Amino acid sequence: MFIIKSNGFQVTAEKKAEVENNVGRLAFDFEKVGIDPETLDVTILLSKLEMDKFKVTITIPTDKKVLESSKEATTLKEGLDLTVENLANQVSLLK
Repeated sequence: MFIIKSNGFQVTAEKKAEVENNVGRLAFDFEKVGIDPETLDVTILLSKLEMDKFKVTITIPTDKKVLESSKEATTLKEGLDLTVENLANQVSLLK
């Protein structure tokens, strides 16, 4: 389940779908290490720091470890990409 929180801007349905699709890419990574992605509660915090700076923080508690990544970027998409990439690396270490 995705829990999306925002700080400083409105999350439209389009943005929500973009976030869920981006984070959803991690499902395959979790399956590879034997974790059912459907059982995870994923918290995503989207923050607008300045006019041209966003911060994306994603927290995923698993039975092995709480995974967390936080990245700043000039666009929300870039922040999501960097954060999801970092989490994919963390998931691969859960083997």
